[in-house]
Amino acid sequence: MQLGSNDDFFSPAIERGAIIELRRGFEAQDDIENFGAYIDGVIGQLQLSVLSRMDEGSLVQEGPLAWATAADGTIGYLSIEGMAGFATDEDGEARDDATELEELLAARDAMDRFMADVADTTGLIVDVRLNGGGLDSIALDFAGRFLSERQRAFSKTARGRDFESTPVEAFLEPPFTGAHLKPVTLIVGPNTAGAAEIFAIPLHRLPQVTVIGEHTAGALSDRLNRPLPNRWGTTLSNEVYLDSEGVSYERVGLLPEIEVPVFRLADIMTGEDPAVDRALSLP
Repeated sequence: MQLGSNDDFFSPAIERGAIIELRRGFEAQDDIENFGAYIDGVIGQLQLSVLSRMDEGSLVQEGPLAWATAADGTIGYLSIEGMAGFATDEDGEARDDATELEELLAARDAMDRFMADVADTTGLIVDVRLNGGGLDSIALDFAGRFLSERQRAFSKTARGRDFESTPVEAFLEPPFTGAHLKPVTLIVGPNTAGAAEIFAIPLHRLPQVTVIGEHTAGALSDRLNRPLPNRWGTTLSNEVYLDSEGVSYERVGLLPEIEVPVFRLADIMTGEDPAVDRALSLP
């Protein structure tokens, strides 16, 4: 549950993953006074660390997607920063007024270009360790790129004190352009949440996918928004998602097959990235 107004915000949620590391690092230094600027600097350093492992000149940035190749073009790498923010204005800036359909179509176009660029690779690394979510429709579209037959991804119900809604099912649809069925290593972590988990959880059941990193956030539910008499608002996560095997990951998260740290300041500051290095070492 969350409470908020135009001027203030409260959530009982416990901070996790990267934000804990970032706060510790920020409080331990005196050079940067603004926490947001400190975060930008650390994330930038992490991105440079990843880029140093990629083939020179192979980086492409398309809004929330960034991709490159490694190992002389044999391995593709894709970072998905969020499941929204794909629709842009004439200046290339993300549009705040974009509809879900506009976002989905723009995301499909970007993903199509990525898939075309890595068509000749022998495997992929997909990195969603810092992806806090977005639109389920984009997550499901992206996940569908890795299977050849239609399959159920999730069912979800909304629950209240005295009722439970009829389950709504969501399906993964294979792409018209052909699925990517080669090996995939998926990097996840405690900041992988919401629509990023909607993407990751169906993928982990696919035979060609290996999940590495740390457990995900376990925060899949959409939020029910209600106004309060004092002009504040409250949101409540009141939905239950069950995957294709009837398993709920709410508050539990997805546990990777191979556990490896995904965001440690000591690693980032020295140019280390155990997650990407482990992914590159897998067959």
